[in-house]
Amino acid sequence: MSKEIVDEMIKLFPSNRIQSMLGASNLTRDDNHNSFAFRFKMCPKTNYFKMIYDEGQDLYNMEFYLIRNTKVAKVREFKGVSVEEVHMIFEKTTGLRLRL
Repeated sequence: MSKEIVDEMIKLFPSNRIQSMLGASNLTRDDNHNSFAFRFKMCPKTNYFKMIYDEGQDLYNMEFYLIRNTKVAKVREFKGVSVEEVHMIFEKTTGLRLRL
């Protein structure tokens, strides 16, 4: 089941779109922890995004980080996010558009 969950999360952020629109790289998936993450450019406030599926609530947790050299700082965290809110929260937090 974990693989299918992560596959559904990846469908929310198609790799060809986020690579071209956000300069995304280092796309990673962790089927054991139901998570998906990627690093991206074009935003001075945050440059790393991680999304985790919470099976108990059937919702997502979203984490935004700023990585500079060897320093990693969590910028924002959203818990209990429905699938309908994922793009809106990403766009409001980063200022970057996911759709044309």
